[in-house]
Amino acid sequence: MIKQYKTALLFLGVIAVLLAAVFGMKYLKPSGDEPQNTIVPREQKEIFSVAREDIKTIAVQNPDDAYTFAYEGEEAKILNRDFAQVDSFKLDSTALEFTSLKADETVFEETEEFAKFGLSNPQANVVLTDHTGKATKFLLGDKSPSGGGYYFAIEGAKAVYILPEYKGEIFLRKLDYYRKGTSIAVDTEKVTRIDISGKNKNMELSFLRNNVAEGAHNTFSVFSMTTPYQADAEGSEISSILEAVSSFTIEEYVEDDAKDLSKYGFDQYAIHITQGEQTDRLYFGNEYGDKIYIRINDSRNIYGIKKAPFAFLQAEPIKFISSMFYIKNLDTVESIDYRDPLNQVSAVFRIKKLDEESHEITINGKAMDEARFKAVYTEIISLTLKGPISGVTPGEPILEYRFTFRDGTSDTVQYFQADERRIAISVNGKIQFYLNRSDLTVKMDTIASIIKEALQ
Repeated sequence: MIKQYKTALLFLGVIAVLLAAVFGMKYLKPSGDEPQNTIVPREQKEIFSVAREDIKTIAVQNPDDAYTFAYEGEEAKILNRDFAQVDSFKLDSTALEFTSLKADETVFEETEEFAKFGLSNPQANVVLTDHTGKATKFLLGDKSPSGGGYYFAIEGAKAVYILPEYKGEIFLRKLDYYRKGTSIAVDTEKVTRIDISGKNKNMELSFLRNNVAEGAHNTFSVFSMTTPYQADAEGSEISSILEAVSSFTIEEYVEDDAKDLSKYGFDQYAIHITQGEQTDRLYFGNEYGDKIYIRINDSRNIYGIKKAPFAFLQAEPIKFISSMFYIKNLDTVESIDYRDPLNQVSAVFRIKKLDEESHEITINGKAMDEARFKAVYTEIISLTLKGPISGVTPGEPILEYRFTFRDGTSDTVQYFQADERRIAISVNGKIQFYLNRSDLTVKMDTIASIIKEALQ
């Protein structure tokens, strides 16, 4: 009996070990080996399809706009708004969106309660007409509670669906989405002339490209101002003009084919950009907020663009002039005749170019160290103008110098006392600008000191 009992206990022990092993394998198995739960995406249901080539028109109506696209001929276009320039690529993309409409969810297969979904009075609708004349009207209702789509129905059917949000947004687009970005093509290397006019400030500015041969003595400025002054143009200011003209973007499409341009104030400013034989024209109107009205060439389409890049239209003409008004290429200079009565200095510099780096210099026939001469030359050409001046009656110049160039031409620069603080500058007998007397005095003293030392 005892033997049988022990055998039974042994048998139960074996069973217990086996059970422990089974349960241990179940609960101690590494989690990485467990089967992964697979998220099965919701299957969309196609509720409408049409071949792209069968689409004839797509008419959109929403709270902000109403328009119709036609897909006949070589290029898609917009009907009844001929002056709206549209992007045919975007029109084609929209047609492709309607070749297959799929719902994220079917709310009701059949219902009469369209009002509760915003479909009795839809916020937008699209009518698609195919080449057989069949018209299908799509209705866009309220946003779904989850916010991930819109309630949607096809007129004449009883089903209600949820259309994906990105598809619903097509119904709500303004025509502006499909418009071409409008600007003018500017190749800065081909621009030969810039003209700016303005009524309010009576501003007339003209700039011409300096097409000069290599080695000419006025090669430092790409453009010269010809109106209202004759001077080298400041390169950074010209670059700002060309950058603004070539890169502006449309912020608002205001009106197509405007009948009355005067209400936009298009007599304010105009910019003409000439590239070879072609001239493009930009007309600027009134400012509103941070924008300004603009139209391009002969178009009567009105746009709104950011006004900040065109702030230069209200600048004084002096802003566009190189402040270092008389910079000349030393390699083209043959001689400089310098006269300073105040410091009792008179010197004639003769310059002979030896190579790309060095020159032979004489002062009043005496050899002069090139470094000293270049110090004089730097002082002369670094004089900076401060502003425009007129009505000056020249007396005796307080300083004058004459540059003679290797091409046989010459310039005479003279300085006249205008008042206690201003010195008028005359270049070849024409006075346009002034500089500060204190600035000129410092220059003259520095030059006189170098000349006197060189002549000792």
